[in-house]
Amino acid sequence: MRTALLLPGLVIGIGFGYLLFRVPDHRAVAIVMAVVTLIFVGLWLVTDPKVPIRPRSSLKAIAAGLASGVTTMVAHSGGPPLAMYLLPLGLTKDVYAGTTSLFFTVVAFGLAGTSTAGSTSSRSAGPVTDCCLSPR
Repeated sequence: MRTALLLPGLVIGIGFGYLLFRVPDHRAVAIVMAVVTLIFVGLWLVTDPKVPIRPRSSLKAIAAGLASGVTTMVAHSGGPPLAMYLLPLGLTKDVYAGTTSLFFTVVAFGLAGTSTAGSTSSRSAGPVTDCCLSPR
């Protein structure tokens, strides 16, 4: 249920991240990552460390999924956007761990699909797909 709100943004984010990763220079990606990191550090230093409990928001869930998809595809760092959405929900540790595990399982299969998107072989979509669809 919690992951269902995150998945539409995730799918779009992985696709956007795939395109973003192919277009700019790697130095531009490094600069953007550094700026975002500095913004997060600045926010961490000036905000209250207590996270208030807030109700779920579909818009925030889609935005978190989108941000997590892009950052996962570009830098394998999709955890912080997901945590920014999930932590204010006040989930128990078990539910939080289960939600993030399920979310990143979907991410792993999404990345397996995008890694084979440029494949020139028409016989195989990739090793993960081969294992899942093997008739044996």
